[in-house]
Amino acid sequence: MFLPSEEAKKKAMNAAVMLSMSGEREFSHWDSVVIGEPVLVRDLQGRPGYWLVPIMSRGHLAGFARITGTGEVAAIGALEGAPVVTGITGQEALERVRSEAGLEEGETPEEPVYVHDGPPGREAWLIETTKAGKPWHWVFVTPAFIYKRKAGQLPDMSKE
Repeated sequence: MFLPSEEAKKKAMNAAVMLSMSGEREFSHWDSVVIGEPVLVRDLQGRPGYWLVPIMSRGHLAGFARITGTGEVAAIGALEGAPVVTGITGQEALERVRSEAGLEEGETPEEPVYVHDGPPGREAWLIETTKAGKPWHWVFVTPAFIYKRKAGQLPDMSKE
């Protein structure tokens, strides 16, 4: 059974509190953290992969915790300057695809899904496009860039 979001929040809170007591300057302001709503990160087949949990401090996004479906803290770290734990919202990703992705005539973007494209941590908004009613492209949107490939084409992990 995949860990429910409420349990992911508890795991993230425990990890954040422990880190705030570590003495590391980077996390010293995490003494009064609040955990935001976890974002489910799916794999490219649409299956739940893990939770990306925002850690808030003093009203701002301060960091994240990556919590596996079995409840392990896979990663935790500080974030600065990002408005949301995903870097941009799904709606912003969709708008960027419409304006920057060079869609072909008749190519229509679907709703964004937050995924890891390859190993955990390589996160992006995935927007599948269709053309003539068939899957056409997978467009991946990160805060820094956009890339795409044929719909259904998995990443070439041999180049990793």
